[in-house]
Amino acid sequence: MRRLALAVPSAALLVTLIGGCGQPAPTSKAPPLPHYTSVSQLAAAAGAQQRADRFVKLHLTGVTTDNPPRSMTGDGEISFDAAGPRMRIEQSIQPMDAAPSPAFTLLILPNQVLLQPPPGTVVTSPGKSWFQIRQTPGNTTLAQFSQLVQSLRDSSDPIQTFAQLGDAASAVTSGDEVLDGVPAVRYTVSLDLAKATQQRADPSVMHAVADLVRAGRAADDTTLWLDARNRPLRMLLSRTIASDTGARTTYAVTVRYRDWGAPVDVPVPDPAQIVGN
Repeated sequence: MRRLALAVPSAALLVTLIGGCGQPAPTSKAPPLPHYTSVSQLAAAAGAQQRADRFVKLHLTGVTTDNPPRSMTGDGEISFDAAGPRMRIEQSIQPMDAAPSPAFTLLILPNQVLLQPPPGTVVTSPGKSWFQIRQTPGNTTLAQFSQLVQSLRDSSDPIQTFAQLGDAASAVTSGDEVLDGVPAVRYTVSLDLAKATQQRADPSVMHAVADLVRAGRAADDTTLWLDARNRPLRMLLSRTIASDTGARTTYAVTVRYRDWGAPVDVPVPDPAQIVGN
């Protein structure tokens, strides 16, 4: 995708000469869309561009099959740091077809997850507004919330997840589409759960895979749209999670990415602002 510097003045000179002869300047063409046949190729190309961009904003919508079913909406930003992505999202969860509930804030960091409830909904000590989300055995509400967080982690860095799963993931279909006027290539990445459980990758990825296997899934698909610069434009993922009681919940989340490369601020609260510290 890089061009030799010497080609720039040569092209400019050519355009000037053609213009002087009364001929129209050539119309610039959009860069061709790259097509990848393996997940490793896709992950390498998109991962390199992601490291170059470092920042992105997103909007997500989703539904769950809870009883009663619920819908989710949210807006956020991600900073891709060396230690892992930092994601801040303002999100609401409400019954289907209901008006959005007051938004809470999630801060998803490589080593912890923090929750800030809507203002005025929880009484805390002065100066403290964040709660740390920890797994608690037998707490169904926290377990469901942790499953939601895992889905958000998947959406924050799907490329890294694909790369970790090796030959357990494959790009089974692809096709050209236009999203909001931008040419893109659609990939459906299929995960073979039987193979994935044999991988020795990130423990958090393996935990998510184990949940899917317990839920009775033989495969798991993610659809991803990449533009000509290998930037994700949209992702659709579906996850079915089984609780300790055997109940199953499916999360279907659509994420739209925008403003790749535009700096964003994902601040980490001071420990003194966290309840319990």
